[in-house]
Amino acid sequence: MKRNFILQGFLIGLMVFLVVSSASVVCPADRPLLIVAGDSDRVILRWVWPEGSFYAPSYKIYRKIEKTDEWKLLTPDPITKIRNRDKAREILGDEMYKKYKSILFPMLPDRKKEPAKYRQMILRLKELWGMTMLSADLYPILADLLGVRYVDDTVQAGKRYAYRLVMVEDGKEKTVGISVPVGAFKALVLPPQGFQGKAADAVVFLRWRIEDRFSSYDVYRSNKKEGQYTRVNGHPVVILEAYDKQGAVRYPEWFYVDKNLENGKTYWYTVRGRDPFGRLSRIPRPISLMPKDMTPPAPPAKFTTEVKRDVVTLTWEQPPDKDLAGYNLYRSLDYRVGFEKIVKTPLKPGTLKYVDKGLKPETIYWYYVTAVDKSGNESGRSYTAMANIRDWLPPAKPKGLTGKTEPGKVLLAWKPNSEEDLVGYHIYQAMKKDAEYYHLLEREPVTDTSFISALPKTPSASPYYYKITALDRTGNESDFSNIVEVKLPDVTPPYPPVFDKTKAEEGAIILMWYKNRERDLAGYNLYRKEKEAADDTRIALNKKLLSPKVLEYKDKFNLVPGMRYAYTLEAVDRDGNVSKPSRSIIAATFDRTPPRPPKSLKAKALKDGKGIQLSWKLPKADDLKGVILYRATKESGPYYPMTDIVNVTGYMDGDVKKEKKYFYRLAAFDRYRNKSKYSKVVSVEIPVKKSKK
Repeated sequence: MKRNFILQGFLIGLMVFLVVSSASVVCPADRPLLIVAGDSDRVILRWVWPEGSFYAPSYKIYRKIEKTDEWKLLTPDPITKIRNRDKAREILGDEMYKKYKSILFPMLPDRKKEPAKYRQMILRLKELWGMTMLSADLYPILADLLGVRYVDDTVQAGKRYAYRLVMVEDGKEKTVGISVPVGAFKALVLPPQGFQGKAADAVVFLRWRIEDRFSSYDVYRSNKKEGQYTRVNGHPVVILEAYDKQGAVRYPEWFYVDKNLENGKTYWYTVRGRDPFGRLSRIPRPISLMPKDMTPPAPPAKFTTEVKRDVVTLTWEQPPDKDLAGYNLYRSLDYRVGFEKIVKTPLKPGTLKYVDKGLKPETIYWYYVTAVDKSGNESGRSYTAMANIRDWLPPAKPKGLTGKTEPGKVLLAWKPNSEEDLVGYHIYQAMKKDAEYYHLLEREPVTDTSFISALPKTPSASPYYYKITALDRTGNESDFSNIVEVKLPDVTPPYPPVFDKTKAEEGAIILMWYKNRERDLAGYNLYRKEKEAADDTRIALNKKLLSPKVLEYKDKFNLVPGMRYAYTLEAVDRDGNVSKPSRSIIAATFDRTPPRPPKSLKAKALKDGKGIQLSWKLPKADDLKGVILYRATKESGPYYPMTDIVNVTGYMDGDVKKEKKYFYRLAAFDRYRNKSKYSKVVSVEIPVKKSKK
């Protein structure tokens, strides 16, 4: 039996599951007016009223055995719709009667009093007829009361029968339908095909293949595959065709929705079809479905940001969801796109604050938070909040601060900082290194890497201390640099020193002076020149500054004995101030050390006896002037000089006599006429020349 209905609205009181979206409910013209089906020891007949009929006609049923010509009347009293309301209530019961009384006993508005309602009802007669016939398909008891069903329980097993439906109107009979032969046997109604489903959030959606042999369906559910199945639909499930504006047939995606289920729990489902005779099909193989939570939690409320330097503190309120599992936080540089999750795993449900650290200065960040439930569902965005990270990073502290002084000013210098947003430096000064407060010298930052600090020209006993900082264009100030200590130079020289006395020694002059009384005395410089020489010929005797404690100096540098020297002394303080030269003091040294005696004195008489040849070696001495040769005729003397002071190594003595013996010795002299000891004595005798015989 093909079902082809369109529904615009529900008829008042009809509580069935319908899935439609159209204008009216009709029965197609090609539907047979009489259908029959065998069922064990009986045959069931079903028919419909003429299309669009409002008042139910009366019918008679005739039967004949297959392959015979004799029709037998089965219903002497015509079958028609029940007229007795009380009897209908008794058969249906109060609840079902209340739902379907408008179908059993429809009321037309008064044509004269309510013409508009009357015309509207006339227009809906076809829809009301379709709804009435559909109700008869759903409930056999309702079909009996409507007069569109008959059960023949007088059939015999093994025989087949044909049935004729006759409509009685004004005493006349009109055949409206003849059935095909049918026997009384239990028919096997196969289950609906293509049973499938989909689980969602606390709900299950079910569907199956649409077949004309079923008028409605029942859905069954169990907690176990082999457990007891219970029908879950309160009324038969009816699948109606819907027609779009182009007239094409449309069916709903899902035919039954089972709601209010427990998420995470497995349910087993099956479905049975019901044909127009009220027979239920066999049960198809059950399917299992597990609903899961797909409803996201509410977004967290009152999402705020608080910025401190490069740290953003995010806070929010907890949503009311009981299955809350935590929160995800997102951040982007653009409030429209580019958000990225900044937590690897969701924060715990009790966490209502998050601190995002290490953010880039001069950057605007955008944040939002979402809630996540235990099923992994994520809420929509919270309010998108902004965090403006201003430049809070100060420049690096300046390095390499140095200071030097000139009269009345301090010259500071340092290495330049490399920050791109650097605007300059602040210079601070104090009179104590550990002073709590350093005075800022210039309100405006110094843009150079040097600075001149003006100070009084008069020297101060206390030093000055300086340190600097670097500033960027946001006003961030760096830590202090190293501290430098400077003191204005002392421009007052010490008093000229005063010599006490001198003392001459052989090859040296000792100079002594009085101690200067200046507290900042650093030492002395001693100078010497020849007495008659010009002042610019003086030489410094000390390579390093003589200590203030040194009050005596021994000069042994290239002194010439007997030469008169002029000495001057200058005092130097710790600031390098030099006193005027002292008054000169004149001194000379002497040389009383004789040279060593000559060596290797040799003497040899000439062969002709006319002289004696002498030779020697001169002693080594820087101030050696020469030697004098002495001769005697006796070893014990007396010795008489043979030469003046000569700087030679030999001599020929020609003043000799034959057969006489002579003795010689030498003495060396330096240029200061210091005489050495005598050399060893050598002797030689002039031989007598023998005559030839």
